[in-house]
Amino acid sequence: MKKILLAIPGDSSFLKPSLLTFKQLGWEVRNIDYRKTDIVAAAKNYFRLPKRITDELTCHDRPSIKRVIANSEILRVAKSWKPDLFMTFKGEIILLDTVLRLKKLGILAVNWYPDHLPNSGKNSDFIKAYDCFVYWDAWRTKIYHKNGFRNVLYLPFCTMPEQKAAPNNKRYNINFIANWQAHREAKIAPVAKYGLKIWGGKQWRNSTLSKCYQGGPITVEEMIKIIRVTKINLNVHVVENIYSEGTNVRTFEVTGAGGFLLANKRKSLYNLFDPGKEIEVFENSKELIEKTKFYLKNDFAREKIAGAGWRRTKMDHTYLKRFQALLKYLNI
Repeated sequence: MKKILLAIPGDSSFLKPSLLTFKQLGWEVRNIDYRKTDIVAAAKNYFRLPKRITDELTCHDRPSIKRVIANSEILRVAKSWKPDLFMTFKGEIILLDTVLRLKKLGILAVNWYPDHLPNSGKNSDFIKAYDCFVYWDAWRTKIYHKNGFRNVLYLPFCTMPEQKAAPNNKRYNINFIANWQAHREAKIAPVAKYGLKIWGGKQWRNSTLSKCYQGGPITVEEMIKIIRVTKINLNVHVVENIYSEGTNVRTFEVTGAGGFLLANKRKSLYNLFDPGKEIEVFENSKELIEKTKFYLKNDFAREKIAGAGWRRTKMDHTYLKRFQALLKYLNI
């Protein structure tokens, strides 16, 4: 049986689907929460770390003790358990040295990076260290390939879809589930008067949409419940001032839960779904208002699109599909 060692934070939405899917594929799975390591176990290796790692105590801004202990624990488990594959999501405190040591042990190393990664020399070394660096934006992946980073693999986000379609009876008109950002506030403000409800970070309390704020942050399970009983689920992508084609994980969480998605336009949405039939998109405030008013009034049209989006997600955008593509790339 193949073994995979995961390094995913315990509160990450990527953890449960990753554990379940690799088990479904027949792999033996272990996970290290690199943001909350077993200090007692890791301390056994702490003083045996080479000087170039302990130098991290003085040359990194992140909490140095946590950084050193987490990397020590990853190496300790890898040496004793001998996995075939190591995979992390983002892995922002995993040292370059740790990745190289894993590879010397004959372990393939993968980083599925779910965020925006600025261009820098340090990040270039970070990317190159992995056997496969998974990125969610096709356009940026092409740029990486053009610059010689052949180990970057484009894979869109995905989800574990609900087994049943969402109920037709809805409790809320419109929801927006995300942390506050100024451009997000500006994007969704035009539909506040149509029954907008917001869940997310407490910064929303100080925004012009404070009356729409319902609380948060919320768990993934709570989010799915809200999506399934909301007529229109809004999605506004984070980066507006940096060119990007990719769509975020919320797209798949909404459609996978059987919700009706209304998102600001991204090129990748047209490759992953059929807008107008499986999801809906808007380009400006006028279009957002028009489509919000239309789909609040036309239940049949809205639920038809939601159902089609759910079926498309179940067919094409699951963790099983993505991990199978990854393993094929790695030739495992």
